[in-house]
Amino acid sequence: MPNRRRFDEALHLALRAASRSDRPVGLLIVDADHFKRFNDRYGHAVGDEILRGLARCLSACIHRPHDLACRIGGEEFGVILPETDAEGAAQVAARLHDEVATLAVASAGLPAGAVTVSIGLAEAAGGSQAELHRAADTALYAAKGAGRNRTCRAEARPLAAPLRLVAASDVAAS
Repeated sequence: MPNRRRFDEALHLALRAASRSDRPVGLLIVDADHFKRFNDRYGHAVGDEILRGLARCLSACIHRPHDLACRIGGEEFGVILPETDAEGAAQVAARLHDEVATLAVASAGLPAGAVTVSIGLAEAAGGSQAELHRAADTALYAAKGAGRNRTCRAEARPLAAPLRLVAASDVAAS
């Protein structure tokens, strides 16, 4: 499975193409839930087996030649889905949850369903690689905070509209 360097290069190219075509890029950041517990309880060999199983699950869920799944660090994976909006990316994420639910690790006695993932989803039609990755990462942490084993989507907002905080008194005065 490709690494972080390949992920960064591919995301840069996908966003550049998206800004020219005005077609979105979907991004999934996938993180194994409670991975440290598996490593601590069963050892690193089982942790490695889980990571290989997750890589197989990711590969089974992406079918188009220009889609790309990469291991981007630790137990975290990134999936780049060029010309895919948030709804299309959510379908890939749902397939991934279904596929991971079948993952068993016989050597550790882990049945199917013992390993789960949380997924952060974001989309952009151009813009900064860092912004898109940050949005997907924020959505990932929302998925973990909401109980894990789920996908959360980053809030969509126009690239030109800056995010501003509004005080409650400002809202009441409007």
